[in-house]
Amino acid sequence: MANPLNLGHGRAVDAVAGAQVDLVEVRLARNGNVALRGMGAGTKLSASRLLIDGTLPLSASGLTGWAVGLYSGAHLSMDEARLSGNVQTAMLIDGKSTRAAIARLVIDGTLPAAGDGTAGIGMAVEDGAWLQLDSARLTANRHTALSVNGQGRSGGHWRRHGGRCHRVDG
Repeated sequence: MANPLNLGHGRAVDAVAGAQVDLVEVRLARNGNVALRGMGAGTKLSASRLLIDGTLPLSASGLTGWAVGLYSGAHLSMDEARLSGNVQTAMLIDGKSTRAAIARLVIDGTLPAAGDGTAGIGMAVEDGAWLQLDSARLTANRHTALSVNGQGRSGGHWRRHGGRCHRVDG
């Protein structure tokens, strides 16, 4: 839950400025704002058998409530994860040098933000971020399952083979 020492954000894991974090068989439940945040060049997150559920929005605005926020050059490797019942956007991958390689992912039940009723997005890849996604199920997200935005800077080609969807640089 949010606490006054971190400005009410209540993050479970906040990795910045080159931090390296490995999570194995972890549940992050009912945290505030962004449950797992990675930010900055050199920051590396690795997660396997991860559950993030019920992330709460900021009480003042009713916005965010994201399971994962990856920004400004951070890298994420994730295998076997579920992001369930989060708010606004379950996973945001943002920025040209930001990279995520994810396998066996379920994102479900992402709700719109109470503050303005927007979104309910399973996964958003923005501003030229790089994503490889294999064996994923994005279901029952209120607005969009997968949003890719950024004037084509996400680049490459997306291919789908059966239940697999991944990006191939061209």
